[in-house]
Amino acid sequence: MFGVNLDCGLKSVKVQTKKIDGRTVRRCRVVLAHEFTTELADALGKEAKEARKGLRSGALEDVTLKISALACLGVFTADGQKTTIQRMVGVKAKGIANDNEDNGPSLLLEFEFQWQPDAWLFFGTYCGVMAEVVLTKRQLTLANDGTNN
Repeated sequence: MFGVNLDCGLKSVKVQTKKIDGRTVRRCRVVLAHEFTTELADALGKEAKEARKGLRSGALEDVTLKISALACLGVFTADGQKTTIQRMVGVKAKGIANDNEDNGPSLLLEFEFQWQPDAWLFFGTYCGVMAEVVLTKRQLTLANDGTNN
């Protein structure tokens, strides 16, 4: 999932606006669709692996997993156009069983990021189509200024 090209459907994009301390803060949420592969389950952890098994066996019709601890950089390319989002935070991952036994379950990955005009233009233009997506896992780090020993 991380550092590899994924062909994902750009399912939806939404903007949320809030007033915080008199400032208007805009955040975007984007939903990416992909087959729920073993590699994606491995990247998302133990619960995702178990969920995938349940979806494939028919024991589950759908399952929602929290992925709020997931932070990543996202590079999106569609029709030769490209946009980069420096910091995306996971919201949830929803696995859905497929009625057709030849196909595996689907996974909807929802991410949130701070509004940026170029990303809004990209997702507004290409929502509903396939895009090449590269996610690079990021983690929070503390400044090494000697105060966090």
